[in-house]
Amino acid sequence: GGHDPRRETAWIAELDGRRVGCVFLVAVDEDTAQLRILLVHPEGRGHGLGAQLVGECVDFARRAGYRRIVLWTNDPLAAARRIYLAAGFRLTEQQPHHSFGVDLVGQNYELDMAPGAPATRPAASACPGSITATRQRRRAEAGDASRWSRSLEVIADALRPQNSPWPDVVIDG
Repeated sequence: GGHDPRRETAWIAELDGRRVGCVFLVAVDEDTAQLRILLVHPEGRGHGLGAQLVGECVDFARRAGYRRIVLWTNDPLAAARRIYLAAGFRLTEQQPHHSFGVDLVGQNYELDMAPGAPATRPAASACPGSITATRQRRRAEAGDASRWSRSLEVIADALRPQNSPWPDVVIDG
């Protein structure tokens, strides 16, 4: 199937008119969504934007009728892990791997949203930023890996300030 904007979307976080974060929610199957690429630039951190982005994903997924959300991350991303746990996600699996030239532990998390499951969402903070759904809603289909990769590069470039080295932008799964 193709992209369904009623079930998949992306959000961009802005702070003082600057793009400082994003997150995607894509369909895995009829009951499962995947949270992808939670990213908050260092300039946007400390304002609760990561929690807001995840909260938007959870709210959207509930309205879209998903029964669960899954995500994959790496163990060193402690701030993202705190956000996921506060939103009600639970760790379901860990797998060592070697990526980016280092040994890491990949982690799978899941949020159960089936009827009767507790509705957990981080408390809204007094955040000066804003979260908006993007108009370009596109799910990477099988065979679209190069287009998806180019999209990630565009997002990272949009979030990276001028003359900033790449490591300042952290992408979470």
